[in-house]
Amino acid sequence: MVKTISSESSIDSFDSTEIYYAKDIPQNSKAVIVIIHGFSEHLGRYEDVKNEFNNYGYSVYRFDVRGHGRSGGKKGYIKDFNHFMEDTDVIIELVNKENNNIPIFMMGYSMGGFIAAIYGIKYGNKINGQILSSAATLRPVYTRGLAGSFLKILNFFCSDFKIRREVINTFFKPDRDIESYENDSLMLTESTLKLHVEFLINGVNWLKKNIHHYTLPCLLIHGEKDRVISKKASEYFHTNISSADRQLKIYKNLTHEIFDEKNRGQVLHDINTWLLQRLH
Repeated sequence: MVKTISSESSIDSFDSTEIYYAKDIPQNSKAVIVIIHGFSEHLGRYEDVKNEFNNYGYSVYRFDVRGHGRSGGKKGYIKDFNHFMEDTDVIIELVNKENNNIPIFMMGYSMGGFIAAIYGIKYGNKINGQILSSAATLRPVYTRGLAGSFLKILNFFCSDFKIRREVINTFFKPDRDIESYENDSLMLTESTLKLHVEFLINGVNWLKKNIHHYTLPCLLIHGEKDRVISKKASEYFHTNISSADRQLKIYKNLTHEIFDEKNRGQVLHDINTWLLQRLH
């Protein structure tokens, strides 16, 4: 294991909401990787991934998304999907302040990939590139057509309506046994309808309309057997962005939980290879 200096703290976002974060800095760091976790998760779910990146010589910053983990805000709620990006920008500003002249990359998983993608459009000049893993860049079936219209109408009248994890699972057909989360007290057990509408309808709609403005160097990784977010989401993103430097890797035997698979070492090796090519 590489020796690192580690610490955890919180920082006030644009509206004084506390965003909880952790940083792990190895000696002679080559670059910084900012990790954005997925829906219902928290930064602690990426401890092993952080260790691997540290061993490769990268500093890692992680933070709990608003309404998740130990960050502030109403649990499982977001007033406006743009607040995700504004919170992320607070973290990036901190990273820039603490790491002079070191390249900064961002890695987002699932919902975190959605956040990273929009951040890349709005604030892409502040970072050097992104890795988008199983990114939620297309709307799932249950938010399309009449079903999506119904959700938006329902949200207008009862945005705080709670959706339990078990209900979400019936739509997403999760790749992982949900029981593996049960002992993790920081995982969300329910979320609001407002979060779903802002994330999966309003947010993804905005992303689709503005996708051609995305120009960052980008590595898209996705499991071919992903039943939560179809690989078509990454294929669509790869086809429609304007980045001259873009790469798509579909892993034949992997599912949505791409960093929890037995061969995740190969995935992390591929990410390291991609990063090194952009550091020289």
